[in-house]
Amino acid sequence: MKANEFMIPCDKIATMPPDASVEDVGSAIIAKGVGSILIVDGKTYKGLITKTDIIEAYVAGLPSDKTKASSVMAKNLFYVKETDDLEAVAKIMVEKKIHHVLVKDEFGCVSGLISAM
Repeated sequence: MKANEFMIPCDKIATMPPDASVEDVGSAIIAKGVGSILIVDGKTYKGLITKTDIIEAYVAGLPSDKTKASSVMAKNLFYVKETDDLEAVAKIMVEKKIHHVLVKDEFGCVSGLISAM
């Protein structure tokens, strides 16, 4: 199986801007029934914020209505190719200890997301 057969296509990925509040991101995660939101500035992928990131912000005492997604999101995004074998993708995710990878098409454009959660 290839990455493009397992990915969530771009048009189905939940996104928000970097200046969205953690409160708004948390509300979107609940409303959409997802575990993470991709943070996008225009057409640039900036990071990813997960339920865990929101919980950690809460525990740290950050005001969720004033704290921006960009300040608590994971900024290191990892990419694989649509044609990569799913086994190779899984190996990368285990080695890097990550739960999400973005998938790029043959032109280098993001075409989807693979989530282990």
